[in-house]
Amino acid sequence: MYQYSLPWFTKLVLASLAQAAKADTVSQRLAAIHSHFTASLYKNVCRSLFEKDKLLFAFLLTARILAAQNQLEPAEWMFLVMGGVGSVKTKPNPASAWLPDNAWRQLLQLSTLSAFSSLAEAVTKNAQAWRAVYDAAEPHKAQLPGVYDGLHAFRKLLVVRCLRPDKVVPAVAAFVGSTLGLQYVESPAVDLSACYADSSATTPLIFVLSPGSDPTAAILQFAAEKGMSSRLSAISLGQG
Repeated sequence: MYQYSLPWFTKLVLASLAQAAKADTVSQRLAAIHSHFTASLYKNVCRSLFEKDKLLFAFLLTARILAAQNQLEPAEWMFLVMGGVGSVKTKPNPASAWLPDNAWRQLLQLSTLSAFSSLAEAVTKNAQAWRAVYDAAEPHKAQLPGVYDGLHAFRKLLVVRCLRPDKVVPAVAAFVGSTLGLQYVESPAVDLSACYADSSATTPLIFVLSPGSDPTAAILQFAAEKGMSSRLSAISLGQG
């Protein structure tokens, strides 16, 4: 489990207050601070995350920002996390030849939300058009039929969850990229200079390495750039 301290978080906030771009109005200044802090938080947290967890963190960060701006419906968030729960009036699967029954049940559950009230009916009336979405190699990029073509990226993610749950991960990446920017989808490269700037005599840097990785060359080069090669000591702790 990952843990972060309040002093560390406070330090990031104060750094953003000092480093964010100046502005002529309060609203522009707040926007600059928000943008700088969001990027700083993402980069600093990603340093300590395993690769498999970085997209999940970016997704949670995006969702929390939208929720704070009242742009994320709690019921829709719960549907994404938990799926359709509770009972719903069943209807015959209108496209049983290609649409799995479980996917149809999920569509019926999604149709109980106000933004998707006509979804089940739309699939029933235009099954062939929806089959094109289902059969697409990248359904999260496919154009949705009818009135659902202009869905917000998060709501489109719910449709993908129902039709093609195997494509939820790339759909999440697309959602994050369209909301916060592609820099929140691509893993930031490790920057020794930035890591060093965040350290102190009482705050060391600890690198958790994957098997086969060796940062020795990068550390030696960084020490040389800082003029500290003569004061660098390497101590082998062995393995196992």
